[in-house]
Amino acid sequence: MAFTLDDLPVFPHMPLPDGDTPQFVAARIIDAFDRNGVSGVFALANSWPLDVDPKHALILDDWIAAGHHIGNHTHTHPLLNETSAEDFNHDISIADDLLAPWISKAPLRAFRHPLEQWGNTEEKRVAVNAHIDRLAYQSVGVTSWFYEWEWDRAWRHLLQTGRTEEAERLKAEFSQDSNSCSCKSRVLVGQLLHVSKHRLNTSVPLIAGRLAASFVAAFLSVFVGHAFLSEGFDFISHEVFTDEPAC
Repeated sequence: MAFTLDDLPVFPHMPLPDGDTPQFVAARIIDAFDRNGVSGVFALANSWPLDVDPKHALILDDWIAAGHHIGNHTHTHPLLNETSAEDFNHDISIADDLLAPWISKAPLRAFRHPLEQWGNTEEKRVAVNAHIDRLAYQSVGVTSWFYEWEWDRAWRHLLQTGRTEEAERLKAEFSQDSNSCSCKSRVLVGQLLHVSKHRLNTSVPLIAGRLAASFVAAFLSVFVGHAFLSEGFDFISHEVFTDEPAC
């Protein structure tokens, strides 16, 4: 399994719980990986926070210093299905420029479409893929979503209304559900390979996508530890298998 993180340094679509900051969230995520011996995690970053507050660059510095990597996730997180190819490509280019000091330190130039939307027309897909190729990016897909943004709303509500015990139970339930989804994904991909005419005799890496959000930071260490110790997953850095198609 390869872990990836979307929307560093600030997830744009959800408020933070009272008392949390983007720096605090990133530090907890870094600590969770460090305590479980995980390095080389790609964070697909939006660059708009650097326009809002240049101090957000320190989060990217800390991410690199901890042994991880930065990729391009566009400037403002537009959804290609709702945006013209021209505007989307412009957004990629802005991020390419602003994130260059960190992307240049990664072992590959990684790009991920927001919400994995590759375009609702063939013309868009072709135009954007051509632009990604011109900028020498490798598109980084996701095989396992966990939809933590849906759980985050309930978790924040419980915290804000003082129901901390219920918030802890929700966090534990989500961690268990996430590991169950990972295991089911591994089984499903194995079954698909088995029935494939190629009968590929290989292990299949899963690419887990997470968000740089407070809810993720709160349970990530438990999730990673359980994935390794209880479910037998091995962590691999994303550059190890980018030449293989995402499943």
